[in-house]
Amino acid sequence: MSKILPPYMRRDPKLGDTVALLYLNGISTSKMSDVLEQYYGEGVSGVSVSSVTWMLEACESEYKEWNACRLDDKCYVYRWADGIYFTLRSTGEKLCVLANIGVTPDGAKEVITISSGQRKSSLTWKEILLDLQSRGLSHLPKLAITDGALGFWSALREVYPHIKELRCWVHKIRNVLDKLPKSV
Repeated sequence: MSKILPPYMRRDPKLGDTVALLYLNGISTSKMSDVLEQYYGEGVSGVSVSSVTWMLEACESEYKEWNACRLDDKCYVYRWADGIYFTLRSTGEKLCVLANIGVTPDGAKEVITISSGQRKSSLTWKEILLDLQSRGLSHLPKLAITDGALGFWSALREVYPHIKELRCWVHKIRNVLDKLPKSV
């Protein structure tokens, strides 16, 4: 970051992350100081709304930088895709966050992309897959894994027609267990 950190952030670099998490969980910028003081103690008393806004802007800037990074040297053997719905605190509107995670040949998991969308549509997934290609992700995985998301499967077949598909076993088991009586 090119901005100079306020003194309380120099003492604890996790403060910015905490502010972002609190904000995402519905704590307004005007209430943030009270919540932070309860969590950190009086060491952060008086955190202003402008400081909180600055920290949130720094998080957003880091996200944009990460989301635009080149992926030319990356190789993923497997890729997971999933979407999670959140209710926006101000409007009650549902927002779908789409995530793509890759597994490197040595078994390390890496988050490749996180994007927002209105739904798990094939058009949204196709845009994500094409964006990854444009950022240099050219090594094709051997396998793609997701829940029963038909939009992802449709987009995957269009963009990468030769990748093998696997339905996520965790989702499959949850769906089966959901249909069983609670006593079982």
